[in-house]
Formats: sequence, C-alpha cells, structure tokens
Amino acid sequence: MSRYARYIESRGVFSRVCAEVEGEKFSLSKRLENFLSAFSGQDKPLFKLCQASSYTDRLIHLLCVHKRLEGSCHARAISVTSNGIESLAAQFWGVEPEPDTRAKLMQSLGKAYRQAKHSKDDEPMDLDAEIRLVFKRLLKGLPSAFKEQAQHLAEKPTLGQYSHFLFQENVTDFYNPMGEISKAEAIASIEENDALLEFFGGNPVTRIADCINEINPDKATIPLRQVHEAAVFAGITAAQVGKINVLALEGNPGIGKTTAVMKFLKQQKQQSQGFLFLYLSPRVVINRDVTDKLARENQQPTGILTITSNKNLIDAAPEWYKKQVQQNNFPPTSIDSAVVVDGIGKLTRPDCSILFVTPEQELDIDCNIVGSTRFKRRLNERDYSVESLYSPGVLRTIATSARKLLEANPKVNQLVMTAAIQGYRTLNDQSTTVNAFNNLFAKKADTKPGKKERSAFAARIPTIVVSWLCRR
Repeated sequence: MSRYARYIESRGVFSRVCAEVEGEKFSLSKRLENFLSAFSGQDKPLFKLCQASSYTDRLIHLLCVHKRLEGSCHARAISVTSNGIESLAAQFWGVEPEPDTRAKLMQSLGKAYRQAKHSKDDEPMDLDAEIRLVFKRLLKGLPSAFKEQAQHLAEKPTLGQYSHFLFQENVTDFYNPMGEISKAEAIASIEENDALLEFFGGNPVTRIADCINEINPDKATIPLRQVHEAAVFAGITAAQVGKINVLALEGNPGIGKTTAVMKFLKQQKQQSQGFLFLYLSPRVVINRDVTDKLARENQQPTGILTITSNKNLIDAAPEWYKKQVQQNNFPPTSIDSAVVVDGIGKLTRPDCSILFVTPEQELDIDCNIVGSTRFKRRLNERDYSVESLYSPGVLRTIATSARKLLEANPKVNQLVMTAAIQGYRTLNDQSTTVNAFNNLFAKKADTKPGKKERSAFAARIPTIVVSWLCRR
C-alpha cells in the first residue's frame, strides 16, 4: 500500500496539493459525464469510483427514505482495480442540497455512472462506437488551423493503433528568446515611471542600459534572453541595504528567469561575496537542477554549499539509516530527517538527528526505501488504530541543517537552500510555515544573544536572495 501511495504521488508534477476554499464546489465535467465509458472504460479507476459513488449515494438515499438513517453519516466510496485503490469520502446529512461539497461530487459521480452507456458483457463493438464518437467530437473542437490538417484522421480512425500526425501553426507577433535584437531597440523599450525611479534610486533606463552594454560590449545586437538577464542584474544590484526588495519575474518556462539569478550569484562567488539563495518550488526536479548547477562545475565542487530536501526524503531517512547500521556498520544514532548536501569538497558534517547525505545516497534512498510516518497501534483483540509519527517539516529541516553546517564550517559564506513545498499555511499556534526559518538561528530575535547572532550572520552573509516559483 505504501509503495502504491508513493507511485501515485510520483505520477503528477504536484503532489500533496491542498486548498482551503469557501463557496466553491467540485463537479464532473458534462463532456466527460456524457462519454464516461469511452474516456475511462469499465475496468478503469474513474469508472469504478463512479460506480462505487453511485452505490453509496443510492444506499444513503434508500436508508433516508425508509427512515433507517437519522442525522448525518460519514460515507466512503472505494474503487479497487489492477491500478490500485482510489477513494472518496464525504459527510452526508440527508438533505437537498447536501452542504458538503464532497457529497455533491460523489452524487455527480454516481449520476454519471447511472447515465453512462453500459455495454452488455463488455461488447467491444459498443465501446468502439463510443470511442469513435468522442474522437470526432474532439477533432471538431480543435482550432481552425489544426482542424483542416486533421481531416484525414476523422475519415477513418484506426482503433487500437497509433495515429501519426504533425500539426503546424504560424504564430505572429512572437519573439524567440534567443533571437537577436539591437541594443538600441532593447534600451528604447525600457519603461520609466515613478515606481521604477524610486526602486532604482535614479533613472532605470540608465541602470539597465549599463548592464545591457556590459554584455558583449563589441556587438550592437543582443539576444532577448540576455536583455532579460540584464534587467534582473540591474534590479538585484539596485537592492537597498536593510530592506526587503521585491522583483517579480513573469514569463514562460525556459526563458531564463532562474538562470539569470544563478548567473548573478556566480558573479558574487567570483568576487568572494557571501550570499544565501533560498529557492522554493513544488517540483523536486527543478530544485535538483538548481542545486546541481550551483554545486558543481565540470564535475568539480564550486565551493558553494547547497542544501535541499523534500518530504519523501525526510520520511525515508530513518529507515535507510537503520539499514546502513546493520549492513555497513554506520554508528548507531537517532535520525529523524535528512538533507542532501553538495558543493563543498571537504565538508564537516555535524553530529545531530539530521542525516546529511550525498546526491548518490539520495538516489539510493529514493530507489530502495519507501518512507512512512504511520504506524498501527493495537487497541484491543479486534481493533487497531493507524497513527502518525512526528515528522519535522521540510523548511524547518533545511533551516536547522543550514545553521548547524555553518557552525561546523566557519569558512563557508555562500549557501543555497532549495525545498519542495506546495504552499504556505497558518498553523494551529497562529504561526505560519515561513516561521520555520527562525531555525536558522539558535537564539530568539528579541534577545541580546539573538541580535548578536543575526549581526554576525549579516556580516558573514550580507546578501539574501529568495526565489519562490509560483504557477498561475
């Protein structure tokens, strides 16, 4: 079951996504509802979940009609297929409309199942006809430029085989990020307004133009991507000391937003300037790319300490370390979390409950260990309860590990921290997940030792860059 849960989490770009909403509802798309059997198939998880939802909804309705159910009840629809287990839970109150949005969703799934076309004995010809109908509807919904090119597919769709096709569309008013433009044109496009004048403390055109002209000074043209880079350089350089300076970088993936920030930090590295780069993204792969590029150059450590972690690594660390104690004679110690460290050739690893692993060890953990924070407690001869162990959060883990590594390695003054997190939320004690960064320091900020500790940190690491990747 744990391995299946891990598999489900790895299927999507985002995992453990949660939302707190009011006045919203979940419902099944009408188009999907009308062609449920064609899109899902009768042995697929969605179809089975709709079937289970229908049984659950009708049973609750029947119990209410015959006055066998009073008050509310908690119901769960479970679908078991060869792909694993899917479930949906809801609170039913026996009134119309049901106040729980999940109950409404379960009702809509059940309605879709009852309205779906059910083939007799799963006759393939019925399913084929449904698939052909949906296929033609999809083609009709294509943009006009694609619809004309797809006509041959609609004439004779071959079921059960791959269809090879190539659609093309000419897009106007589009700039290639690597396309060259004149530096004069780039500088002329820079806006000048009161907000930019205040941010730069002077003429923004002059500041950004200086950065543009520093790139390939002997050429009159410049790639659009490097124009963006120059603007980022100018913005970070203009940051005012002792203040929070915000740069909002908006654009499609791959145009160089994060790369520009990393290039700036590498310049700081060459000048031996201390910095802390905190990069937060929901995707482990992106975080790994950032740490790899800053920790290694030509397969050699750059001298920039990189720290990254995620919940799966933290959960799996205790079990992996137990195996190392048994098989590889690691010293017995209590481990409750882990981070991946890189970039420093001879790094002193502090003794604590955090496990400091290499990228190679992280790969071993990811491939061979399924971490779990749940355990089964026996209540009596017949009953058990499933409970959760304490697990330190991702942000708290990387902040604490950063403090301990800086203490153990006093010459290190360039640090990169990345973390895979889904969002920020308010906790039970009215603090937020961001408060976890207080663990960068051992003393409280409002005490004399705390102020002294922070002043020493600022002298050692004067530049802090925080980058939060968000999707709209």
